[in-house]
Amino acid sequence: LDGKWLLYVKAEDIETDWPKIRNAIIEGKLGSTAKISDTPDERGSHVVCIYCPNFLDKDDLLRVRRSISNDVGMYKTSVLRFKLDA
Repeated sequence: LDGKWLLYVKAEDIETDWPKIRNAIIEGKLGSTAKISDTPDERGSHVVCIYCPNFLDKDDLLRVRRSISNDVGMYKTSVLRFKLDA
């Protein structure tokens, strides 16, 4: 029942944004793990995946989404989508 929030972060912002994500995971504010693409896509953005263990847990999904916006501050500067891992 895994899912993930997908953030598309501009290459020029990744050096400042990735540490925010890493720290929020360590502090327990996001899901249990995250990963980042090695290279930017054709639009010049990196894909960051923030994993959620149960996509049926709407409260946890919204908590992580709020944390991406409030604690990490990335919702304003990147595209945010959710995807199921089926």
